[in-house]
Formats: sequence, structure tokens, C-alpha cells
Amino acid sequence: MITGMGSKYSGPAVFTIAVVGVVGFAWGIKLFFDSVCLFSCTAPQSPAVDSAFMLTVLSFLLLVFTCILAIWAIKRGDGGWALGGLFVAGLPVIFGAVIVTYVVLSSL
Repeated sequence: MITGMGSKYSGPAVFTIAVVGVVGFAWGIKLFFDSVCLFSCTAPQSPAVDSAFMLTVLSFLLLVFTCILAIWAIKRGDGGWALGGLFVAGLPVIFGAVIVTYVVLSSL
């Protein structure tokens, strides 16, 4: 019988991938907003915009992959760490919903 501890994608691995994905996503968003000049500059955009965008996209794809792996690990019975990884992977969505709701309600 194969258990979750001997699997390549166990619960702790899913949790670690989720943490890496969230950190990469947050860092990519921060770099993107630091390197974009919206209204005040006349100089061309920083070349860091492209790398920040790519980091954000790749981290987002990693978070989607983490959700799939977490559901797969939960089905196999490795639930504790996988549920934690699923929650951590959902943090950008939760914070995004809170921020969008705040912005919409404060503009009314």
C-alpha cells in the first residue's frame, strides 16, 4: 500500500509549493507596481516590468498547480498539510476580494 508520506507530492510538499507560489506572486505584484510609471514620468517604462509580469504569471500558474495537487493529496488521505497548502494558495484570492470590496465600497 502506498501512503502519502512516501509519495512525491505529499502534503508537506504541497504546502511548500503553496508558500513559494504566494511569495513569488506577492513579490511579482510588488515589483510590477514599483516599476510601472502611470501618470508622472515621461521616460520609457523600466525593463523590470516584463520580468515582474512574468514572475507574477508563473507564480499564479504555480498556485493553480498547487490547488490541483492539494485536492489530489486530500483524496489520497494526506489532508492536514494539503488543506493548509490549499488555504495558503487561496490567500491571494481572499486578499484580492477584500481589497476590491474595500475599494468599491469606499468609492460609493
